Amino acid sequence: MDREAYNACMRPYITGKGKSKEDRKADFCVGAKICSGKASSEDEARQLCDVAKAEKTEQTRADACANVIPVSQWLEEEQPGECRFCKLPPVIQWYRNVLEESGQTELVQNIDQAVEAGDPALVGWTLDDIKGRASPDLLPRLKEFDCLLEVG
Repeated sequence: MDREAYNACMRPYITGKGKSKEDRKADFCVGAKICSGKASSEDEARQLCDVAKAEKTEQTRADACANVIPVSQWLEEEQPGECRFCKLPPVIQWYRNVLEESGQTELVQNIDQAVEAGDPALVGWTLDDIKGRASPDLLPRLKEFDCLLEVG
């Protein structure tokens, strides 16, 4: 398909009057798939676009999580006006739940002791230490928790 024919094919997919930014992006993707011949119907094009969007989101998250640092270090790098320790409670609970479900109650007790001590540095160090002591099948999940804590 030459450029002129492609542009004519895309025209209905690039009119965005009254549409949200997300809808305009989705329409553009659908049009590009159809007009380039990668899809033969709008349904097929939407499926291809959904897969591409999911892969991009997952890759973006993986890239962000690749730079996650130990929790203890992250807590030390707190900026003025920021309360990193305030962000720990849900992560602590996630760690506890996963460890309890896997029967690693000793590690849950370690978390509880660190929390009771009230020292943010000790809590961070304990979470880091647990990643070295928990069963290897839990490590990806625990690292995901750290990523959610640090990256969001």
